[in-house]
Amino acid sequence: MTDIWLQLRHKPQPLDRVNILHFNDIHENTNNIDSFITARDEFYKSHPNENNLTLAAGDMFNRFPQNERIVSNFVKDYVDATATGNRDLEKGKRLSKSIKKYGLENKFVGTNVYYTSDNPLKNQITDVKVVKNIGIIGLAPVDFQPRLKRKDNENIKTKDLQESIQTIRQEVANLESKGVNKIVLLAHTGEYSGHGKYDRHDIDYYKEFSKIGGIDVIIGGHDHRQTNRWETSERGEPVKIASTGFAKDKNFGANLDSFGEMSLVFDKNGVLKPNLCENKFLDTENYPKSNYTKQFPQHWINWGKLTEKTVSKFYNCVNSIKHFFSGS
Repeated sequence: MTDIWLQLRHKPQPLDRVNILHFNDIHENTNNIDSFITARDEFYKSHPNENNLTLAAGDMFNRFPQNERIVSNFVKDYVDATATGNRDLEKGKRLSKSIKKYGLENKFVGTNVYYTSDNPLKNQITDVKVVKNIGIIGLAPVDFQPRLKRKDNENIKTKDLQESIQTIRQEVANLESKGVNKIVLLAHTGEYSGHGKYDRHDIDYYKEFSKIGGIDVIIGGHDHRQTNRWETSERGEPVKIASTGFAKDKNFGANLDSFGEMSLVFDKNGVLKPNLCENKFLDTENYPKSNYTKQFPQHWINWGKLTEKTVSKFYNCVNSIKHFFSGS
């Protein structure tokens, strides 16, 4: 009888596995979406009957609407949740129209986004989302204010770093009170803010967020830097941090040319087991293309109003109208 009791007492505790495909900053580019869908399908098939998620860390869109239809449907069909990036917010009223037209309600998570007056996005960007009993918290850039240029964005604000941290703490407490003990933070903040004159290297944003007890995983974006590391929370629990981007041996095209494949193992209390977890970055071009994007025609663009620099940067082609007239 004693032997049976000892065996039961020392029986290994059950472990929960969560698999996440993650990416960030595709800027409304579509040239790698078809291959990503193939990779996603293969990944899900290789993990049957497990918790599989596809998460994005923001900037799905861009200011120009040339691929709005394709990207909107892609997010609707293949992404469980995305942070709300600065480029998403810069679309202003067009983002609201896309959310409504393509059924993207509850896809964009902007926990630290608020509004100074009535704005349709107020009811379209969710504060927190729960998917398969996993809490999803999303952050827009804490330095969003200096980037606001479009008139229809002037009533959209984001909380600063300290206010965002306080909001995250509150949302973590709310989730845990409901029995959700696995929480992912989608942080479109960058590691050190990350863009030109807005850079600040005195604060590691990811490290500050990881200190918050209850956050298990941080998937980052915005600064276009590849990140793959561990930190420790104020509770003494491990926190996984990852984002796709530039690395010593990797370029980053802001076009879904790479993505992360994450396998996470939690104990019964929702605490990660680092020795059993894995994250690796993969090149999307190594997967065959699906036929997904072919069913959606692109938006018509008035190329004549776009500069050569803009066209070459965002569309990887020549501005045919300006090129024709300049050469004639």
